[in-house]
Amino acid sequence: FPRQELESGPLPQEVLVGDGKTKIEVGSFTSMSASGWVNLDVFDLDGFAQANGYQYKRCDARMGLPFPTSSVHLIHSSHMLEHLNYRNGLALLREFRRIIRPDGALRISVPDAEELTRLYSEGGDQLAEFDEINIGCAASPTSAGKLWALLHEGHSSCYDWKTLKEALK
Repeated sequence: FPRQELESGPLPQEVLVGDGKTKIEVGSFTSMSASGWVNLDVFDLDGFAQANGYQYKRCDARMGLPFPTSSVHLIHSSHMLEHLNYRNGLALLREFRRIIRPDGALRISVPDAEELTRLYSEGGDQLAEFDEINIGCAASPTSAGKLWALLHEGHSSCYDWKTLKEALK
């Protein structure tokens, strides 16, 4: 579907129904995905999900995921992995490997420690662009405080491309 069609007016029925694939959003919180995605989070978000028409299952991903082996077509996890320590993060990645189909796809987004430290080393002024998405960053009057908030506040691990790539091996 063209982007303009999806961003204006009601969604086409085909989008609302989904495509029959098993798709999961791990660690969705309230940024849930629609159109056939199953959203998973450790928090009790049943009321939010029902009120907004999302599929939701409460699940502590550290305890495994409630899907059979090789059954999931698509896995998406955005800004969740860094909230787990490295041991639990590796266990979750192994769980992703267990449940994903051979023809499946996985997308993981984490704060990029290398990019954030590069922005900091270039003077740090560019870190202010993250103020709107990170309370600690917004509250800090200095670049070092912003960097700390972006990489450490609420996080149990830190990733750059090399670290994530090694974990995925």
